[in-house]
Amino acid sequence: MKQPLRIFALLLALCLLLSVTGCGGAASSVPSAVEPESAQSASEAAAAEPETASEPPEEPEESEVPEEPEPDYDEVFVVVHTNDVHGFIDIEPYVKAVADSFKAQYGDSNVVTVSAGDVFAGGNAVAHLYNGETIPPIMEAAGYDMMAPGNNDFNLGGDQLLVLAGMFGNTRVICANLFQQVLDENGEVAVDEDGYPVPGETVFDRTMELETAGGVKVGLFGLSVSGGPLNDEFASTGSIQAAQESVDALQADGCTVIVGVGHTGWNDDLVTPSANDTTSAELVKEVPGIDVYVDGHTHSIIGNGSGWVCPETGTLVNQASCKGECVGVMTLYLKDGKVLDQEARLIMEDELESEYTPDPEVQKLVDEAWARLDGDSGELYAESPYFLNAYRAVESPDGRSIRTDETNLGDLVADALRWYGKADVGMMPGFRIRSSIPEGRIYAINLCDVFANGCDLYVFEVTGEELLQRFAKSLNDLPAESTQFNQISGASFGYLPEAEMGAEGEKVFTIVDPMVGGEPLDPNKTYTLAADAGGPDAPEDQEPVFSGMEPGAQAVGEYLKSGEAVLYPDVPLPDNRIIPMTEVPEGATVYKVELEPMEEGGPGGPSPGGANLR
Repeated sequence: MKQPLRIFALLLALCLLLSVTGCGGAASSVPSAVEPESAQSASEAAAAEPETASEPPEEPEESEVPEEPEPDYDEVFVVVHTNDVHGFIDIEPYVKAVADSFKAQYGDSNVVTVSAGDVFAGGNAVAHLYNGETIPPIMEAAGYDMMAPGNNDFNLGGDQLLVLAGMFGNTRVICANLFQQVLDENGEVAVDEDGYPVPGETVFDRTMELETAGGVKVGLFGLSVSGGPLNDEFASTGSIQAAQESVDALQADGCTVIVGVGHTGWNDDLVTPSANDTTSAELVKEVPGIDVYVDGHTHSIIGNGSGWVCPETGTLVNQASCKGECVGVMTLYLKDGKVLDQEARLIMEDELESEYTPDPEVQKLVDEAWARLDGDSGELYAESPYFLNAYRAVESPDGRSIRTDETNLGDLVADALRWYGKADVGMMPGFRIRSSIPEGRIYAINLCDVFANGCDLYVFEVTGEELLQRFAKSLNDLPAESTQFNQISGASFGYLPEAEMGAEGEKVFTIVDPMVGGEPLDPNKTYTLAADAGGPDAPEDQEPVFSGMEPGAQAVGEYLKSGEAVLYPDVPLPDNRIIPMTEVPEGATVYKVELEPMEEGGPGGPSPGGANLR
């Protein structure tokens, strides 16, 4: 019986041992009080046994970082742009810096730098004193790919414009609506049935093409103003027609992105042209297929700098103010070779100076240009205790404009013309006065800036009735800025800002207490008028007394030296010459002056129409 008991004891010991080590890999819930030296630990046993009872818990997954979504677009194309720099060349080192920053981000072939014109003249002497020849090397160094000529770029003459264009290397002058003239059998400029000159050979290329890094073909076309000074030497077709022909040609050549660059002009009412046959807003409405349009001519900031999108065509239009105040940037997001989205912004002076380093090569050329000008400042004529105002509305702190309001510089120039011409009355179109004069010394160079567009002085006789007509014509576009508004000397008048409407749709202006030489104006009397009177206002039977920038500057300089000039602050004075009124004072002498409705013009836009006294 001892043998079975021994076996039973061994079996019992074995069961106890199994109860300690666990059975089937599962640990016992009751710990053993005494563990043999050869026994495995629970963790070791668990590791050694096959996984049969249950699956171990899954390892926790690493926290997932969400991936950035892929952009909807597959390429970015950037247009860096300026317009109406007018010789204010300090902006150009920043133009290069801005363009280079985008090239570093998107690649050289995905950035284009363009100018919408008015670069060779019309602002300060650093450009026009040297026949514009200071400008091409600076623009070339700044990296401009193309420019469209503005109206002031023709001021130096058609031949000189061709010379300046020839000074460029990589920069191209592009203009789709500029042609050589065609003469008819009488030797006159031939015109078509719409009044536009018949186009001959093109003066510049009408379009140009680029290709992005992704192989997208980008087409660009340029436009200048239609009409006006262009017709003196060249033929200019309609802007809309030229734009449509350019878009069609570029698309036919496989361009799927179209950029327009035009010195066309922007107006807040989107309708009224500014010395052109259309506005940029009207043009992009009439010509579908333009993705973005870089505008110029009117010195505008559109949509607080973000531009305007045409609701009919989706074209984005923007303009970069004027005189180097900012750099414009249009960003085009491309998908499958087409524009998916676009945006515009202006980089203003504070941001340029804080975020960008001016390009040193361009800056060196700019510094050399200013140093050259400093050496050519010319004769010292006077010292002014006041700032002499030639601001346009967009530049003016209080919104007053030399094209809508009497200013102290306007008075000085009109006084000088009257004095020089020994006339009863002096008149000077405000738009022809191109630059303000800072407080301090007035040198010949400052006056050259004032006459950057030149001056064509005529002295001729007019009746009092004709003077009234000229006064009314000066008011015709108010409160909008106007090329018809004149600064005056030797005369004064009040007026009611709101014109009446005649039975035939004509405007009737109320002129109050007009005076000439301190005496009431006599409609039947003959007066002598000294006026900068170019174009249709010029007398047909005489040549100008002088013509050009430097003669105009010299005339004002001589007037300042004569001791007869009076300078005063640019504020409304009791004896102002052009006086807006809310009502006619009792006992005042009142003339109603009728202006005929403006007829639709051809290349030059609407004509001013005639005026009749009644």
